[in-house]
Amino acid sequence: MKNSFRPVWALSGLTALGIALILCAPCPARAGGVSGGIRGGITDDPDSLFFGGHISIRPGRSALCIEPSFEMGLGDWADEFDFFTLRFNGNVKYLLPLGSYHTAFYPIFGLAVYYLKMDDDHGGGHNNEVGVNLGAGFAIYGFLFDLTVGLADIPNITFTFGYTF
Repeated sequence: MKNSFRPVWALSGLTALGIALILCAPCPARAGGVSGGIRGGITDDPDSLFFGGHISIRPGRSALCIEPSFEMGLGDWADEFDFFTLRFNGNVKYLLPLGSYHTAFYPIFGLAVYYLKMDDDHGGGHNNEVGVNLGAGFAIYGFLFDLTVGLADIPNITFTFGYTF
């Protein structure tokens, strides 16, 4: 049964990679406050390693930043990857500049939709969850470092690093 699960991972991985590349493409409307980026990180409960892309939308010159993201993760990698995840986040950040225009601290609030697919060798099946992200982050010259806590049945702690083009 183990081999029958691998092609699903490959297909899902290629789909997620395609979506991430589309999301990460530099946006021609950047001057209007829209840009794209890449992201990756780790989660706790379930333990997973993830990657994906995001779009940053800043209406006008406001400090508000709306940042939807799509991520694919592989988890429980002690012996091998036992499951994969897909997650869509709809986070809102309020940028607080720290000395210069290129450096900021921000609180994070958002919704997350989480999909988990278990390997057949580990119980099989899948699960969908919706939850709330609360956290904070730091950005410097396009690089971002976020730490969020998930409320409900999404990962308890998520550390994300990324770059916005």
